[in-house]
Amino acid sequence: MTDGRRRLGRWGPRVTVPAVLERGSETRRWIALTVRSALSVFDVGLLVAGTGLVGVGLALILNGFGMIDLVVDADLSQALAVGLVVTMIGGLALGIAVEGPIGNPAPAVKAKAWESILVAAPALLAFIWIIGILERISDRLLLPYSDLFSFVSSHLHAVQQAGVSVGLVVGIPAMWATRHFLAPRLVFFERAAPGALYLCWMIGVIAAYKPII
Repeated sequence: MTDGRRRLGRWGPRVTVPAVLERGSETRRWIALTVRSALSVFDVGLLVAGTGLVGVGLALILNGFGMIDLVVDADLSQALAVGLVVTMIGGLALGIAVEGPIGNPAPAVKAKAWESILVAAPALLAFIWIIGILERISDRLLLPYSDLFSFVSSHLHAVQQAGVSVGLVVGIPAMWATRHFLAPRLVFFERAAPGALYLCWMIGVIAAYKPII
């Protein structure tokens, strides 16, 4: 007897070609969903980190010219050097993000809410873990050269705090809701969906970043 998917063979149920193709299609869907979600989350993370670093770099430069007071002792040359380095690093992060899925979006993979959150949450936690490693590297390699690099460490720490709290709890569900409820009505929201995560995450960073705010 045949049910279109399985067939009884000499040694029991035998999987037919349509069943194998169906399982393979589902596996490919999960792989595509995981890869695209991870790339989108990493892109947003780079935007958040890069935006903050550019802001920190500009603040350090303005501090060197005496236009703002960051309550740190540094001469003009030191402030300009550190500020330019930090600004360039932030610009590099923004450039990488723009070249990713945000700047070149791919068609969304159909998924339920729990599936989207299931694959996006680990990607967000992985990015936060990488930022934590970069923060420790900054403390060990850069901070001994200038106290101004403490602002970089503070920003990276704020990115982690906001990512674990606001980004994970509010940002990822907001990104999914934008893509699955608003995008079918207006195509613009398909590309703007990562912006929901960016907005929530960035607000969290601003709230958590104390040295300049």
